[in-house]
Amino acid sequence: MIYNIDYNFPEDAILDIFNQRFNKMPDWQPRSDFYEEVTVTGLKTDQVFDDARLTKIVEDFFNCYDISLNEDYEIQFYHLKPFSVLPTHVDEPPTTAAINLVLTGDKTGVIFDNKEYIYHCAVLNVLHPHGVKNQSTARILFRIVFLGLSYDQIVSKIRRVQ
Repeated sequence: MIYNIDYNFPEDAILDIFNQRFNKMPDWQPRSDFYEEVTVTGLKTDQVFDDARLTKIVEDFFNCYDISLNEDYEIQFYHLKPFSVLPTHVDEPPTTAAINLVLTGDKTGVIFDNKEYIYHCAVLNVLHPHGVKNQSTARILFRIVFLGLSYDQIVSKIRRVQ
């Protein structure tokens, strides 16, 4: 469900990019054809298509773990306000797995099967029900969302290097 990664992302640079984009980030809107009754207040999301700096950061990560640059993926930011709750859910298709890097809000983890896992950088099996109960600080995530490789495939590639 979760596998911690020891990788040195350039967090200050990523956070600077987030801060440049934050004012334009929309509130998250659940897909009505996928989520029946999910209400989340305090969650903003940003799917990044146009930032060469973030693309280079992802490419460097992929090269480190021998992940093909031809894999389908998306770059995202999440911002969850203090004390907000992201209810138990699975991620929307076509998402198959995600790498989450916590930029702020380290004391809050992800909840799988009623157990909270605190992490800084990890691969998450987002096809398994999970949620977040945020603490007293905003939680900002940098996410690499995979649209093909499974959680197990990604973990296998990372284990070969770590």
